[in-house]
Amino acid sequence: MLYHQAKELCIKNRRIDSGRFYQPASGLPLGAGLLIRDCVLSLPHQSERRFETGLGVAIVLTHECDIDQKNERHFNDLLLVCPIMFLDDFCEEMENESGAGAWGGILPAIANDDVYRALYLPPVPDYAQCPELEGGGIVYLNHISPCRIQWVENLQQQAICSLSAIGLRAFDAKLQNHLFREKAASLWFAR
Repeated sequence: MLYHQAKELCIKNRRIDSGRFYQPASGLPLGAGLLIRDCVLSLPHQSERRFETGLGVAIVLTHECDIDQKNERHFNDLLLVCPIMFLDDFCEEMENESGAGAWGGILPAIANDDVYRALYLPPVPDYAQCPELEGGGIVYLNHISPCRIQWVENLQQQAICSLSAIGLRAFDAKLQNHLFREKAASLWFAR
């Protein structure tokens, strides 16, 4: 962990008790609130009109009933995930773009849920064994990515931990606010 001050700043500005945000993933099915590693993600290329793919840590958005392979139904071959940007990577990118300490202005706002399109995930517990998330991570809610169920080949090894009921409620509220907030522009009811 390189940016200890950034971690402390985020934890200080969190409204939710970070110690109650997660629970172990063992025994849970692939579904909403699960943090997984080695997830196939699609990323918009920075300068070209195309997507790139890569592996990373992500949080699952799709409800487990909709992707349960025991349920024979249409449209259960894909799940939606959001990549998690490690706090150290976020801070380094901010400093490379805008100079030393550039993350100091935006991180408290993200941690305090003042930025609607981003969510700070607190550090995962030690049992999760994910040193990359020692400082926590940022979920950018405009970056929802599809992933094939078959690409999650070994859930027992790929699962890091899960959001607890408290964590999932906070995450769901954040998503609902981001996706279903009333439009700023006035719309017609009829013509």
